[in-house]
Amino acid sequence: MSTPPRARHIAEKFHPLLCEMEDGAVAHVCLRNEVPFMAIKYVSDCLFGDNDFNFNFPAAMEKLDAVVMDFIDKLED
Repeated sequence: MSTPPRARHIAEKFHPLLCEMEDGAVAHVCLRNEVPFMAIKYVSDCLFGDNDFNFNFPAAMEKLDAVVMDFIDKLED
């Protein structure tokens, strides 16, 4: 994402709303060392500065917890 042509290519092909770097680095190290890896990431801020929504962080965390726990329960089946 550090070069404009590559960033433009990714934006046009995938239409991302965010760019994630930290878990990408961990995932790459795990891949190179044949270690299973999975990340669940949540985003608490908006990419667009002109938003007018009211973000209820506690309610969002409750919903996220429920979704993540359901996902983990299904992995264990």
